[in-house]
Amino acid sequence: ATAYSRQQRAALALRTLERARIEPQEPLYADLVMLKGQLLLESLAFADSLALFEGQLVLNPEGSFAQALLILSSYSYQGLGRSQGAREALQKAVSLDSSSELGREAARLLTQL
Repeated sequence: ATAYSRQQRAALALRTLERARIEPQEPLYADLVMLKGQLLLESLAFADSLALFEGQLVLNPEGSFAQALLILSSYSYQGLGRSQGAREALQKAVSLDSSSELGREAARLLTQL
């Protein structure tokens, strides 16, 4: 799927990811979620990417993975024209750990909204 993504073949990469048999407890699962979300965002499938990120946040509400999901969620919200949702997602990412690299990035993105 990553190879297809690098070749700018998002639809094929997404189909490959859908067939992947990776369970949430496996180490590569977070990478799969992030790649799928990125592909959905690049395909302008904002509602689908937001649903993916929100579903993962229920399972992973804390830590750096949650911060990354929240930042990506903010892009989904922006794509849907929901700036308040984007702002809330970034604020939550900052509140999880404002001193982390992702927390600082979320704070920076907040200033651009």
